[in-house]
Amino acid sequence: MKKQITLIVCFLFVKVFSQIENIQLPKGGIDFFDTKTKHYTIHVTANREVFFNKKRIRFWDQISSLILEEIRIPKFNAVGDIVIYADKKTDYYILQRIKDEIGKSWSGFIHYMSKGGKNKTCLSYYIRSSFLTEKDFKGYHDLYENDVILTKKENMVLNTEFKVPILKSYYKNNNRIILWQPEFLNFFFTEEVPKIEEYIKQVKYDAISIDSQEQFVHRKEYVDYTNNKKLDKLVKENDVLFLDISTTLTFGSYYKVMIQIQKKRHNQKKNSTLRKPLLIEVPYLYNEQLKEKGLDIFKQN
Repeated sequence: MKKQITLIVCFLFVKVFSQIENIQLPKGGIDFFDTKTKHYTIHVTANREVFFNKKRIRFWDQISSLILEEIRIPKFNAVGDIVIYADKKTDYYILQRIKDEIGKSWSGFIHYMSKGGKNKTCLSYYIRSSFLTEKDFKGYHDLYENDVILTKKENMVLNTEFKVPILKSYYKNNNRIILWQPEFLNFFFTEEVPKIEEYIKQVKYDAISIDSQEQFVHRKEYVDYTNNKKLDKLVKENDVLFLDISTTLTFGSYYKVMIQIQKKRHNQKKNSTLRKPLLIEVPYLYNEQLKEKGLDIFKQN
């Protein structure tokens, strides 16, 4: 009996390893992540099978649960990076769903890995929060000083009628630079439209809709990704760029599109981590929720 169990376990391990090894990554990543850095891994196969740290995921909420397992007792295995190996034929909406599930319990950098450079080239993005997160104003929230976002403090209770803080490009605190982008992301996904609108007023932003790997839509105009002047202008003039990604795109097509945008972004002054503009992908379901409440980010498209 023990022999049979051992054989079954070995067979399953070999099967999982084979599925992961057969993932065909997209080409052309322009960022770099050293895989020797401590991180979690997510693998997505061409037939939509998902693995977290090589453990098969059968329900979406397992992703956030397993992340919490890593962070909490007894593991205390907190990381700042999640590396995603996804097959280029995978429907991109699956990756978007995974990212939103990650945002329920974690914030940091995700790295979509690409083929080449010993699998260390990638596209890297900072993420925080998710429209799937259940929001509550009690507990772990932001410390506000003179109405300017600074840092975090535990065990605070905020009045839901508080004044929306002034966004500041950066604030130096104990030689650390605190940026506004993480808090902007956090509030954008609250569904609280009046507060979102107050935040949006404080930044320069624009929105584009992406439904193919050749063109995007901006203000009802179809624009080729080879139109460098248009892309340069969108990147240069905005603090935030909202993205409406079609659910029909494959991950490979998404990758080609995002390379064109990513290579034009640049680092914030006095900070080498977060780049401008902040990219916010607005999932279809969340966009519909916002529209129902009177906020249509992509109305002009």
